[in-house]
Formats: sequence, C-alpha cells, structure tokens
Amino acid sequence: MGRISSSYEQVRHRILLLRNTVSIHYKKILGRAYVRLSILQAEMHLRKIGPIKVLIDNSALGHGVTHETAWMNTGKPLWGGQISVDTGYSTRIPVHAPDSSDRIYREVTYLVGIAELAKRGHIELVTSAELRAESWRQPIGRFRGYGMQDLNVFDGIHMPSVDGHHFDAIDPKAAQQARLAESQAEPFAALIRLLPRKSNLDAWHIHTAHKHDLYCFLAVDFPLADNLRRASQCKEFPQLDTKLMLPSELAAAIQLRPIKTFAISYQDASWFVHPELSSPDNKRTSPRQGTIHFNPPEQSDMPEPEPEKANSSINILPTVREMLGAGAKYGHKAVGIQYKDKSGRTHQLDMAMGDAMYLLSILKGIQLSLDIPFPDDPRDPNATPIRPSDVNKGSVPTAGSADKN
Repeated sequence: MGRISSSYEQVRHRILLLRNTVSIHYKKILGRAYVRLSILQAEMHLRKIGPIKVLIDNSALGHGVTHETAWMNTGKPLWGGQISVDTGYSTRIPVHAPDSSDRIYREVTYLVGIAELAKRGHIELVTSAELRAESWRQPIGRFRGYGMQDLNVFDGIHMPSVDGHHFDAIDPKAAQQARLAESQAEPFAALIRLLPRKSNLDAWHIHTAHKHDLYCFLAVDFPLADNLRRASQCKEFPQLDTKLMLPSELAAAIQLRPIKTFAISYQDASWFVHPELSSPDNKRTSPRQGTIHFNPPEQSDMPEPEPEKANSSINILPTVREMLGAGAKYGHKAVGIQYKDKSGRTHQLDMAMGDAMYLLSILKGIQLSLDIPFPDDPRDPNATPIRPSDVNKGSVPTAGSADKN
C-alpha cells in the first residue's frame, strides 16, 4: 500500500505541475494514470468482498456533471475593415476550482472514483421507479449537462431500475405524492414519522434500498444526512439493512481516494479545454444565465525578443497607442511620461532628468538621420512640422505666419 500511495502522490504532483504545459495526449495519459492509481486500493478491496449494489440519488447524478461548456473571447477584429465582430471559441472548464474548499466539491471528488469503479464492474449503480419519476420532472440537462462539451462522469453507465417504472402524464408531482401517501409499508411509515415532511421521497428511497438489500442509498444531501442521524437516536427508529451514505462515507468504507476533477478535464475531449478555469462561485451555471464568457490572459503587445535574446533581462513595456504628455517631477529632477496602451489603460514611465535628456538627444539624432518632420518649437500649438533637410533651404513659414499672409 505504501508503494501505491507514493505513486499516487507522484502522479498527482506531476499533473499539478504540467497541467498547462504538456500536450493534450500526454495530459490524457496523466489523467488516466491518476484515476487508475486513485481507485486501485478500492478496486483491490472490492475484489475481496465482491461487487456492491448502490441505489444512487438524483442529487449525486446532478453533481456528476463535473465540467461545463464555456466561451473564450478572442477579441473584436474588424470585418471588412469597418464592422467589429465578436470572436472566440467553445471550451470545456471544470465546475470547481482545484483548490476549492467547498463541502460539495469534497463529495464530488469521490463521485469520480465511484463512477470509474462502476464502469469497471466493482460497483453496480441502480435506480428505482420513484427516482426516475422524480428525475423526469427535471430538465434533462441537470443530470447530463447542458452544453456540448459538458463532462458527466456517469455517462455511459447503465443503471437499471430495481422496481420498474412509473409514467405520470398528468401532474406528475401530485401523482407521485399520492402514491407515497397511500403506502403504509415499513420501514417507510416509521421513517416519515421521524423525518421532516418534505423528506418523504427520500424516506421512500431509503425504504427501497432496504427492501432490495442494497449496500447503501448514495446521495449528496447534507440536510437529509443530518436529519437521519438525529432520527436514528430515537427508540422508534426502524432496523435498516442499508445505509444512507455521502460519497465521502462510501469512499471511506471501500478505501477510495479522492480525485481532483481538473485531472479528468481531457477525458473524451475533442475540442479546447481550460482546466485552469472554473465556473463562477464553483457552481454549475443555470441555463437562464447562458454560457459563461472568459477573456484570455492578456498577451504582450510588443514583439517577443529574438531567440538569441530569450534570456535577456529587458522588461518589454506595452505598446503605446496614444501619448498623453510628459512633465517635470520631483523638483525638476525627473520626467513623467504618460501614455495609453492598445487596451486603453494609462501608464506612466518616470525617468531621471539626465536620462530623459539623453533619450531626447537619441531621438533627435534619429529625427535628423531619417529626416522626420517635427515642429521646431513643440510648445507652440500652431507650429508647423519641419523636415531637418528643409531648415537650410530658407525660411519655412509657420502656421501663424501663413495666416498673416
């Protein structure tokens, strides 16, 4: 077991280090290796005791959608040189940030391994007639994902019903509640007396797991877990042959390690993936909110250094779009130069007065060498730009003198 733990930590650490630098193919290999090592100990345990059958709640299925589809903006280029057009691409992002401390995320990290064990035949996930009737009242995307690039860890797993189906065509919620109200079966009747009234459906699911001798009823429902724990202290609490379990509790029972969801970001991916991003507030986005939009990390506006200068310590500043001006600072000991970059943000570059004058002399030399027109006196708003080559050809009229003529 010590060797497994060491390998697991090594792969996990490498994924953290290389998640944004290696090729997609290598990321897929690393992700599969991480998942395989994470479930290995649980797999060995379940081989000894045999496969277990678990009734899975819709709350767990909903949290099985670990990644969703987002839109990465790439700017607004001009179409035909006149009309700005929004451009970008669709991408997959994790719902939760890898360093999230959210209680839900802790449970989700175990759902990944539970789903993988189910795909390998060590856990049989099943549903029931009432669970299906409950899910059919919900948007289908809640349990499968709304976007084309959403990732559902339970995708492809067959989950048979242990007790058939119910098809409620008219007012399905009322029809379901009516069925439950008519039942006096135990331990359901005892459970609904001890649990809050709104938990009668959950009481039926626990009853179903008990009746069909299932290992547990798996749910991501903290209030239900707390209420059932308090109810179990009562003398009237029925004897159950099953348990309500959170994913973390099932994982502890079968020796399953957590799996960070960013590590499976490239699973079955055929398009762009951004595992370093996550959904706002670490929650799935409602269809009413629409697709999440992200702006890519800002790139330098200046050209990259030449390859032979790749190790240069030169700090390249953003490209100037508009000069705002310059002025003396610190008691005429320095010059402050202000400008806007291409994105419209304002910057200020402070230079010692001597350095500024030296820069001025360099620029003046460039002007003379390239014969660039420039006002003889930049302080005069009416001054006319003059080429250095024209200075010796005679008097060049200024804007002011031209008006007088």
